[in-house]
Amino acid sequence: MQPLIVDTGFANIISVKKALEFLGYFPIVSKDPRVISRSGSLILPGVGNFQHVIKHLKDLHITDAILESLQNPNHKILGICLGLHLLADSSEEGGSEFGLGLIQGNCKKITPSYDTKIPHIGFNSIQKIRESKLLSGIPEMHDFYFIHSYCFSPGLTPSTTAITEYGQSISSIIEFEDRIFGTQFHPEKSQKTGLKIFSNFLSV
Repeated sequence: MQPLIVDTGFANIISVKKALEFLGYFPIVSKDPRVISRSGSLILPGVGNFQHVIKHLKDLHITDAILESLQNPNHKILGICLGLHLLADSSEEGGSEFGLGLIQGNCKKITPSYDTKIPHIGFNSIQKIRESKLLSGIPEMHDFYFIHSYCFSPGLTPSTTAITEYGQSISSIIEFEDRIFGTQFHPEKSQKTGLKIFSNFLSV
């Protein structure tokens, strides 16, 4: 299935595209709702402020297109960093706009502590807490690259499959219904294991 990278206007699309091309895929990059709504394998990257980005996507009818695509039970999506947050119900970051509501929960600012700095930047290890399709073939406690100040706080429906300790337990991977996926870290900046994350997602 040919992957489609959603052009949010607020992300480093080139790095994601190059990672997929390295794996032998020919990704589409698009902000056209008609194209997005027909795609069966969406990648939603994101950098920046939740409220600005989700409002921008709503104004362009991209959120409607994503939801329309996912009405097909064979379609799937991977949210990266802010892209994960956009999959949630809401975020404390910046205002009152709701997210896509594809996973229960909201996003909150990381609680600072004496030994952690905000934003959380750099390589950090993740710990699998439930079975994870994204982590198939990846060694336990492997490092991935993070850069964020907010993190996903899950609701009643379990969706977190891996966590990272950074003064608190952070949901670093979410997986829901085997077709809604998200990573708090950036696979495109996480070397060979990051490429394996993309490969696992596209193989689901």
